[in-house]
Amino acid sequence: MPSTAGPWSEAEKVKYLLSMLEIGGVNWDNVPVPEGRDVKSIKNMYYMEKKKLGMDSKSKTGEASPAATPGKSRGKKNGGPATPKTPKTPEMASKSASKRKVNEMKEEL
Repeated sequence: MPSTAGPWSEAEKVKYLLSMLEIGGVNWDNVPVPEGRDVKSIKNMYYMEKKKLGMDSKSKTGEASPAATPGKSRGKKNGGPATPKTPKTPEMASKSASKRKVNEMKEEL
């Protein structure tokens, strides 16, 4: 049955991830499925959150990857002016705050 609940809220993500910790980690064959969700939506959310935190399989240390390659210029190849950074939207700021909360919870454990 496909997921019908729409996007995951930050509170829903944290609550679900904490419940996974309580049951002893990830076991996709036996994972609890909230109403309106399916295992596919849970896996997608789980792996997207790991990727946001730099904990995906590509990261060897489990630490967040740098935002940009060191020494790489943001300007044009011919030495022109750098492209200005896009200001954060309220949604982006909220996601940053959620990452901080998750990191704080990890440190408390």
